[in-house]
Amino acid sequence: MDVSTVAARSNATLVPAAAQASLSVRVVPDQSIDGIAASLRAHIEHVFAEIQTQRHQAGSTLDELRLHLDVKPHAHWWLADPETPVYQAAAQAIRKVWSDAGGSKEEAVHVPLLIREGGSIPAVPWLESFFAPHAVAVNLPMGQSSDNAHLDNERISLENLMRGRQIIHHLIQDFKIQ
Repeated sequence: MDVSTVAARSNATLVPAAAQASLSVRVVPDQSIDGIAASLRAHIEHVFAEIQTQRHQAGSTLDELRLHLDVKPHAHWWLADPETPVYQAAAQAIRKVWSDAGGSKEEAVHVPLLIREGGSIPAVPWLESFFAPHAVAVNLPMGQSSDNAHLDNERISLENLMRGRQIIHHLIQDFKIQ
């Protein structure tokens, strides 16, 4: 969970009358989005009630504080099945493209590393369920840890982009042959 924005409208020399914050919560497989939202809401309301109590005990005569919580649209988690023929073909394409990079025979074996990133991309679970059972979603990341994904100066190396293109080409060719 992270706080993605905090905003308040006021003169810089005054305590603002209103403030707003946006939270981003990432979920993992088997987590209930509704359950997480309910737990987060309960916690925030509890903390807010404690603040109200402390203000009353301190004899505050200021206006009552008000809390308004909105749960915005959300994406369900997604977990791939690496045992499907599509994933096996993708793994083969990755090995082929990255093994063609040269180097010694020992260095040429590139086994794809299955990681759990991109599991909250909103369209993926929807696409997979919409086209089921005829399609399997495959997330082929083409970046690396130094790419600053979703941050300032986000980038992807040209080599990774071109190899990603080759991987997709091999994957499509493999399915054309079948």
